[in-house]
Amino acid sequence: MPLISIIIPVYNAEFFLHRCLDSLLMQKFTNFEIILINDGSKDNSGKICDEYAKQDNRVEVIHKENGGLSDARNAGIPYAKGEYIIFLDSDDYIENDMFEYMYTRIKDSGADMATCGLYEVYKDRIETQKEEVDFVCTGEEAFRCILRRHTIRGEI
Repeated sequence: MPLISIIIPVYNAEFFLHRCLDSLLMQKFTNFEIILINDGSKDNSGKICDEYAKQDNRVEVIHKENGGLSDARNAGIPYAKGEYIIFLDSDDYIENDMFEYMYTRIKDSGADMATCGLYEVYKDRIETQKEEVDFVCTGEEAFRCILRRHTIRGEI
């Protein structure tokens, strides 16, 4: 059983999808599953998803009619077998030690979730977003943050 389930809504993402999936499959931490939700793509995204599923048994593909980003994320949750869930967008890509780092932080602290910094990538530049000190917390603390409208980004 995987420790981490990664749910990725996919809609017309053929130009970004390879980079996203390759960054996941190159992780140092390998105990995860990838759940790709092809949300009615009209380009080759569905075929790309199927190709990755054939190449790696950690990849599962769900094809559905277009329902939007939230609908696609929600559609992936019943398929998640991991102890932790992370949502990525199909144009995201990650550092090759991200899962290892976040999982270690959760286990070392006894937290229920962890966050990480992120970069905004543009055609002509990469901007580092303001990174907070490592943020790990219990589910109850996360709920309080959300109620206070504190943004929690890059969470697992």
